[in-house]
Amino acid sequence: MIEREYKYLVDLQNVPKKVFKCNFVEIKQGYISDKYDLSTEMRVRVETQNEREKYILAIKKKTGRKGERIEIEIELSEKDFKKFWTLTEGKRLKKRRYLIPYELSGKRTIFMELDMFQGKFSGHITLEIEEKEEGDLENFVPPNWIGVDVTDDERYSNKNLVFCKLEDIK
Repeated sequence: MIEREYKYLVDLQNVPKKVFKCNFVEIKQGYISDKYDLSTEMRVRVETQNEREKYILAIKKKTGRKGERIEIEIELSEKDFKKFWTLTEGKRLKKRRYLIPYELSGKRTIFMELDMFQGKFSGHITLEIEEKEEGDLENFVPPNWIGVDVTDDERYSNKNLVFCKLEDIK
């Protein structure tokens, strides 16, 4: 499947308080791929929402088009997830993802994903918008509280984060 998404930096002081009333997902993810392969990413993730856990293996590869990657996601059993998780030691992150409804040009509602990182990446906040139908990204007008577009800046990829210090990307 082809995934297209844009990523933006966000300053916590600019985020409207109503965002924190939106539904959220707790995410722990770890990377199996190494830091030297910048075009391919292999990771496992557990998403927890309303005390329900979902385990996912994802493989992503860039295509060359802005924000576009080939993406394969496979849902795992908890047992299989734990096997993969051991391969991610030292390459993990945690974040809370708020799912923010956004009306797209009066046509329909999609969700912006505000990621608030935790642990050693605390204070790092990004927002992603993923294309669900062709044209979504071209019709997306970022609200004024969203910062700089870092879609193709490798420094801000989640995979890169696990291999550096937060101050290295600021």
